[in-house]
Amino acid sequence: MSETKSYDANLDFNLTEDYKEPGLIPDGTYHANVTSVVFDREKSCFTWKVTLAENGGVCTDDETAIDGNTLEFKNWLPKPGDEKEMTASGRMTKRQSKINSLAKFMKKMQLKEETVPQILEAIDNAEYIGLEVDINIGTKVFNDTTFNEVKDMFLP
Repeated sequence: MSETKSYDANLDFNLTEDYKEPGLIPDGTYHANVTSVVFDREKSCFTWKVTLAENGGVCTDDETAIDGNTLEFKNWLPKPGDEKEMTASGRMTKRQSKINSLAKFMKKMQLKEETVPQILEAIDNAEYIGLEVDINIGTKVFNDTTFNEVKDMFLP
């Protein structure tokens, strides 16, 4: 009994009264800076981390600044078996769809690399860090949780 009375003061809260939904960035186009790009071999993607800057405004909680928020954008890469599996529309293989998507992204970003090894070298050399970009942000619900997602990324 004495152990329950000597708990940490940081644990003094009420789950009903103190629960607060995190603020969301309203859907729209925002300015951001690329702060990280990594190759995730396990997930077979490039992950771009961007930090919102020079937008002003606040999130849906009316207190969290939009600027300073970080979000991720992923370029999905072909993986074994994608050459045999069709997209949901049935118009092309998943491999072709992922290649097409990456090609369109590189064009919108005005990046010169044309092969995965060239992109990996640019990532290793931190060539993409500091790029100023615009991103389209939307919201998505997954497992009863609403969160922001980057729907598109391109040069302003």
